[in-house]
Amino acid sequence: MFRDMDQEGTRFAEYFVRSWHPIPHMLHHTLILGVSSVTSLPTAEKIVLSLHVLLMPLSLLLFVRTVAPGRTGIGLLGFLMIFTYPFMRGYHNFSLSIPLYFLTLTYWLRVRTLEPIPLKHWVGLAAMTVLVYLSHLLAFGLLFGTIGWYELVTERRPVRATLRAIGVTWAGWLLFLDYEWITRTQAQWINKEDTLWMPFHWNLQYFFERYFYSVSPVAFVAAVIGWSCLLALIVTSFRTRSDSNAHPLRTIFSTPFASLAVLLAVAYLTMPYKFLGWHKVSVRLVPFIIGLTLASAAFAIPPQAWRRWRYPFLGMVTLASLTVATGIGLKVAEIGRVIDTYVAGTQHMEPGSRFLPIHLSNPAYGNVRPFTRVYEHYLIDTGSVHGGSIAWMNTLAIVWYRRYPISLDFPVLPDQGLPLLRSLPTDDEMANTLAEYDYALVMGHDDKLFDQIARCGFQLEFENELVHLFRASPTGDSVETPNVKDTLTTEADVSNE
Repeated sequence: MFRDMDQEGTRFAEYFVRSWHPIPHMLHHTLILGVSSVTSLPTAEKIVLSLHVLLMPLSLLLFVRTVAPGRTGIGLLGFLMIFTYPFMRGYHNFSLSIPLYFLTLTYWLRVRTLEPIPLKHWVGLAAMTVLVYLSHLLAFGLLFGTIGWYELVTERRPVRATLRAIGVTWAGWLLFLDYEWITRTQAQWINKEDTLWMPFHWNLQYFFERYFYSVSPVAFVAAVIGWSCLLALIVTSFRTRSDSNAHPLRTIFSTPFASLAVLLAVAYLTMPYKFLGWHKVSVRLVPFIIGLTLASAAFAIPPQAWRRWRYPFLGMVTLASLTVATGIGLKVAEIGRVIDTYVAGTQHMEPGSRFLPIHLSNPAYGNVRPFTRVYEHYLIDTGSVHGGSIAWMNTLAIVWYRRYPISLDFPVLPDQGLPLLRSLPTDDEMANTLAEYDYALVMGHDDKLFDQIARCGFQLEFENELVHLFRASPTGDSVETPNVKDTLTTEADVSNE
């Protein structure tokens, strides 16, 4: 929408407006915007997502190499942190912020002891912290806190630690001033009632399950086995070490990152799961806790123990990583085929239309529900508009609706949390709502609903086993629900055109 706002044949400019504020959560979209100027939008997204796939293991390898020289291979566990729930769920800005956090932290660790730090490194750190800020606010806040904590633990001077953390992250804080202002004065997504704390035992269960279990149970089990190899390596290395005076926990906690990981774990157990309309808040701490713990554990493993056990360890981690990638790949292919079925009706929607997505169910694949926003393909492919775009979270998006509340321009059915319809409306409620739209896009099958839509003057334009696309009759008169097998353009017809 940002790129094609003024393009002929769309109605984006009529209902949306670009946001030029340097907000968190915009880096992923900005990268796609840039890459899509030289390639197609789907290809651009694949290229940008590949950046996360490459940076996640690379960032942890470099971080472990810096904290625990000679034991870099332990960082290969980063391959198990690629296809996680946030990445598969579509939290792509957050997913990108994780490797950027570890890369920036690694950069800072390597230059902090220089006296003085050359200007080029200050510029580099400022640029990296801006990238972290533009990817996700939580990662930026954790970066600031991590640097401050490291300085506090090593120097024991709180004021100096705070000033050094500010000195590294100052550029991001300048941008935050603008974000704080627009959020305080213009945010439409904040919901004070949408706050939830989980029971303690659920938090323990969710720590691994909610982060590593996305769409494939096989991939989840493989990830658990892979991380268990690290625990086995730690236990084995301390049982065989010759220095009996060095307690394992004392060795691990000799780095500031271990104590910070404990603090973050306590925060994870006490933070809300949902906060002011922002979901999965506590779960987002998990990758940072794991990354910091990984580096601390690598530091504690004696080099001789690593040399002894590295080949079995690397073999198991490689096998686990390949199993995760295979399990995820098979599920993604399956989901892709179903999504192709869903979007098959895009060529039957008139460009620049208004449409109402209606889902009768929201099927899950593991922990992920891939159809939550799949209707956006109709917006992207046809330049059409609806009221369920991510722009409703205005200060978290690079495109806003022109008017809020959104229902002023895009009304929804009474018991509908767009797009999911929980119960059928009355005929009058359906008629009043559909009067504002050119199309109704229904996922699922309900004859009563189809009859209601037909009585509102909509005729069936396209159908397959997953979706039904209804179009407003030019006359607006009630139409009879047709026999779809006799009168519709079917998916088989589309493949023959």
